[in-house]
Amino acid sequence: MKKMFNVEEVAEYTKISKKRIYEMIGSGQIPYKNIPGLTPQFDKDTIDDWLKVYKKKF
Repeated sequence: MKKMFNVEEVAEYTKISKKRIYEMIGSGQIPYKNIPGLTPQFDKDTIDDWLKVYKKKF
């Protein structure tokens, strides 16, 4: 089973504020899954890959 994060968990994992995570969701800058009835969900493996690219940009 894949490890999934909610917004609070992905913010803690990435060291990015929850406010910034929500901004990134709104602008499409961070990959997430929109699962009905839940807050946005983030696949750990996808976030790990995304972080490699994101950290190079900033």
